[in-house]
Amino acid sequence: MRNRPDWFIRGSAGRWPVMFGGSPNTVFSAGRRKVHASRVRSPEIGVVAFFIAVTLGSAASVHAQEASPTPSPGGAEAEQVVISATRFDVPRDQSPASVSVISSDDLEQKQIERVSDALREVPGLSVVQTGTPGQLTSVFTRGLNSAHTQVLLDGIPINQGLAGQFDFANLTTDNIERIEVVRGPQSTIYGPRALAGVIQIFTKRGDGTPGITLSGEGGSYDTFRESFESDGKKTDAKVEVTTVVHEAPSSDVIAEEAKKGYDLMVIGLEKTTSRKSEFHESVTGIALGFDGPLMVTDVRGDLEKKPGEKLNILVPVNGTDVARRGAEVAITMARANEASITVLYVAARNGKGRRGRNSRSRQHEEAILKDIVAIADGYNMSVRTAVLADRAADEAILREVERHKHNLVVVGVGRRPGDKLFFGDTAAALLEKSKNSLLFLAS
Repeated sequence: MRNRPDWFIRGSAGRWPVMFGGSPNTVFSAGRRKVHASRVRSPEIGVVAFFIAVTLGSAASVHAQEASPTPSPGGAEAEQVVISATRFDVPRDQSPASVSVISSDDLEQKQIERVSDALREVPGLSVVQTGTPGQLTSVFTRGLNSAHTQVLLDGIPINQGLAGQFDFANLTTDNIERIEVVRGPQSTIYGPRALAGVIQIFTKRGDGTPGITLSGEGGSYDTFRESFESDGKKTDAKVEVTTVVHEAPSSDVIAEEAKKGYDLMVIGLEKTTSRKSEFHESVTGIALGFDGPLMVTDVRGDLEKKPGEKLNILVPVNGTDVARRGAEVAITMARANEASITVLYVAARNGKGRRGRNSRSRQHEEAILKDIVAIADGYNMSVRTAVLADRAADEAILREVERHKHNLVVVGVGRRPGDKLFFGDTAAALLEKSKNSLLFLAS
């Protein structure tokens, strides 16, 4: 048994790469909801492992009479295999941890529509829903904090950001092949988030000729659900992007569109800056209409001249949450594009122009970098780390870009209040001085 590889599709020249996860035959679904609609579907990235159901019964007595029998092909296919406990395919009865498996057949027979409802039946788990369907839903493993349960989708952590908690409110059972629940500490395999256990969700594989399914449902209290689903197997696929263009984008237009419930807005305009260190008014107008996480791209240098060139990413960190989330995005991009990535620790100089680096400072730097390396390990990515502490942040970043020929700098930033889009002095200095592409993530 083997895991399926990730697949990624690049867009046409002059565009940023379009990244998907899964495999060439992963089933994707998407949709939107109104009020407390029962489903929200969204594509996710990851790796899907094949699941084989277990058969018990008369075969147990036959096994007891034979000493170490060689399993037949049919017998091997009937043996239940789990992955989450060891990250390798092992028979369930040989798993070193306590594991429960919920199959797609179980979900269909019991007509379970939400993952949270399926997890209610797993021993050792407690599911708490605050309010009506669609409100915050948390899962607690063996009484520990919900942030201590690592949640993965096809092998990819999906509760790495923020406080480490995952909201199961709108996660439906559509296209789920099986759910594996590992109880007990798994931190040696999955990192500090897995102190209580691991919940891993595997999605189904598409097969046959690609097809499209559209559906719509309506109910009482003015509720409705619309869905779009595409499945099938296609090894040589292309991606088409449809854009809606307003002649004069404004904050009002964006605010109206944002009501549909977007989690992230990406701004990539031909003209990003007006003055050397300020964003163009069109960028500001769009950003002011969206209150959620924001990503602003400014393509320059090598990537502007050669859009298909391999990425060499630099992500600066300083121990803040926004910098950490910027590092998560950079690692995901590097994984999708098979790119190299460097994590640079930067720190402001003291009043004398130099930052005294004692043992406590070095321990702090090492702890921050180890945290980012742990995130990369969760994505099976290797990262290079570096420390530049005796320069201003923007000078340290630009020096590292020059030394190692990075063509993209990913920076986690915070939005500052005001009628203009401003991410702080370091971001403004990079806008003014950088000759290479920039990506700002404001979360």
